[in-house]
Amino acid sequence: MLRRLAAVLFILLSWTCVAEAEQICRSDTIRASTPTENFLVEDLVVSDRTTGLMWQRCFVGHSGVGCQNGELKPMSWPGALLYAEKLNRESGFAGYRNWRLPSIKELATIAEVQCANPAINLNLFPNAPAAQVWSSSPYDLYPHYSWFFDFRDLTSSNLERFKRFPIVLVRSID
Repeated sequence: MLRRLAAVLFILLSWTCVAEAEQICRSDTIRASTPTENFLVEDLVVSDRTTGLMWQRCFVGHSGVGCQNGELKPMSWPGALLYAEKLNRESGFAGYRNWRLPSIKELATIAEVQCANPAINLNLFPNAPAAQVWSSSPYDLYPHYSWFFDFRDLTSSNLERFKRFPIVLVRSID
């Protein structure tokens, strides 16, 4: 009896965790802030026709057309800046060698306001994490802090630069 109860409890807890991990969108009541038609979608990159920015479709560590391969590579803020420099110096990405960490304002342009967990258009950025993501923007009041954008719930804040967060890279199209 105890085993059966433990199995049922395990199944219920597992289902609850999976349900919490799914993206929630309110497309019936909130207008999309990043409609797919405003972007040119390619296998490796997505270009925003509104902002003139090209984004990697997969957050760093993920790969494949659906970004389903690999694991996210959270890194410190200095590590994120160095990662972009090294990528450009060594091989580039998708034929370009001018990738960089986006500013906090640029990250906000890919946030999808009708969704949460993650607050991003998964047609554009498949398998994007519901996570805090580093920006290139330093925090002016504390020189050892920088800004991050939280794709769980559309918030932004700042933390010490040694914290490890995922990143996505961007470049200007022009």
